[in-house]
Amino acid sequence: MAIFVFDDFAFDDISYVLTRGGTPQKVDTQVLEMLPYLLNNAGRRVTKAELADQVWQGRLRNHNVISVSVAKLRKALGGSKNSCIGLVYGRGYRFLRVVKRIETPSLVPIQAAPRLGPPLVGRSDALASLKPALSQAQFGRGSVCAVVGEA
Repeated sequence: MAIFVFDDFAFDDISYVLTRGGTPQKVDTQVLEMLPYLLNNAGRRVTKAELADQVWQGRLRNHNVISVSVAKLRKALGGSKNSCIGLVYGRGYRFLRVVKRIETPSLVPIQAAPRLGPPLVGRSDALASLKPALSQAQFGRGSVCAVVGEA
């Protein structure tokens, strides 16, 4: 459980969020599956077979998926002007940036506060939207949520 920092990017391997300058980037989940493995092995050549085994756990039927995923990841990381992932022709890929790994505390649930007052009535949709944030907060990963509308 860590946050990886390189250039002006940060990647949280718990929430699978890639940010650039603090702004979350839109990246396919499948593409983000590959990023932590490359970051953990920065500077080392990673073969397509290794990616297929470690990232896709042998579920990969076509190795072209890896090439397409790398192309999408390169685009998310700034495209050709910011080449973070190098090709070792015929042998695999190498993450080329210096990566700083910041360990996050282990996820231990925080004791829930006792319920005060009656439950919210008629807010089932709002509560359903807040449940993921609540579960993250119980593990010490905060966010900001707002409920608006009539009382």
